[in-house]
Amino acid sequence: IPYRIYGSHSFYDRAEIKDMLSYFKLVVNRRDNESYNRVINVPARGIGATSMEKLNLAASKAGCTLLEATLLPAETLFEAGLKEAAIKKFREFTNMILSIADKVQNEDCYDLAVEIGNASGYLSSLKADSSPEGQARFENVEELFGSIKEYSEEESEMRHTLADDDVEEVNEIVT
Repeated sequence: IPYRIYGSHSFYDRAEIKDMLSYFKLVVNRRDNESYNRVINVPARGIGATSMEKLNLAASKAGCTLLEATLLPAETLFEAGLKEAAIKKFREFTNMILSIADKVQNEDCYDLAVEIGNASGYLSSLKADSSPEGQARFENVEELFGSIKEYSEEESEMRHTLADDDVEEVNEIVT
């Protein structure tokens, strides 16, 4: 049966690809509030809209980024209306991002990408979705990782890290 596909999404327009690229951008640029907002609850971490509003309030009061706001003294965050459980979730996320960010200069970009996917819980959340759409999302992320691996192996004598790459180029792809 002949068929035609209309209105297909670009690979980089797919939510799962944008999510992973936002993780990469946040690891390289901790001041990227847009990426922070996109991935803070992907996969779900039990952080609601109200907690995000309160974190935004604390960040704007302190004149800092969202990621930096999670590291403010607990009293400051309590004053903004955040509860202890929410602060703990924010800080766990921040610690995960910062621990990976410490490796950006030295770790191969493919290894770092896989670590981000695993440490964030994003890959396991995609694997857990056994629907055809869920499987397709997982395969798309695998394809992204495959492209990253191919890029990092293009010139075997050169070691590629996320820090080597122009963040502006990644921003252009995502937007």
